[in-house]
Amino acid sequence: MAVTCWIPGALSARYAALADGRPPPTAKALRDAQDRLLTNPQRGHLIGANQFHIDLLAHARTHPDTRLARWWSARRTTAAFAGKIQPDGHGIWTTAGGQVGYWLEHDQSSEDHGRLIGKLASYRRLRAQGGPGYPVLFWLGSRRRETNLHYRLADHDTHGVIVATAARDSLDGNSPAGPVWRLFGNGRHRLTLAELPSHSGKPGGSLNPRLTAQDDPLSRLR
Repeated sequence: MAVTCWIPGALSARYAALADGRPPPTAKALRDAQDRLLTNPQRGHLIGANQFHIDLLAHARTHPDTRLARWWSARRTTAAFAGKIQPDGHGIWTTAGGQVGYWLEHDQSSEDHGRLIGKLASYRRLRAQGGPGYPVLFWLGSRRRETNLHYRLADHDTHGVIVATAARDSLDGNSPAGPVWRLFGNGRHRLTLAELPSHSGKPGGSLNPRLTAQDDPLSRLR
C-alpha cells in the first residue's frame, strides 16, 4: 500500500520553531530539511517506528485511563542517555495502575536474529550503571520471525534485560497497548503493555531523566 508523506511547510515550521524558542528557519533551510526527509533511506523504518507511538496515542483517545506520557525519537533518546543506547524510540506508558517505560526496536526483517540479540548488550550496560531497566520491545513483522527469535534467545543469557516481542501481522485488531506482548521466559502467554515489568533505575542523574510535562507528545495541544 502506498504511503502518503506530509512534511512541514513554511507556516508549521515557523510555529514549531517559535514554540521551541528558536528563530524560524529560512526558506533555504526549510527546503534543505524537507529534502533530507524525502531522501532519507531510513524513511520507511522511521515511519514504522513513529506509527507504533501514534497507535498508542490513538488507543489512549478511547481509553481515558491510559496516556502516552513520553514519546522520544531515536535521536533524542540516544542524546538523553549519552549515546549509551540507540533504540528506535522510547516512551513511558501510564495507566491507572502505574507506568511502564520501554525501549522500542522496530524490526523490518533486514537484520538477522544474532544482530537483534546483540542489541541487548547496550541495555544491559545502561542498567548496570544505574539507568532504567525498561523492557526492550521487539516490534516484529511476522509471527514466524517472532517464534524464531524466541528460539534463538533461548540459547543466550539476556543478563536480566527484559525482552518482549509482538508480531504486527497477528495483532487481531489490537494496538501495541493490548495483549500482544510475549515476554521472553514467560511461555506463550500474551501481556498488555501495561503488564510488562519495568524498572525505573536510580532516581535522577543523567542516566535517568525525570518525566516532565513537556515529554507529553500532546502537551502543546492541552
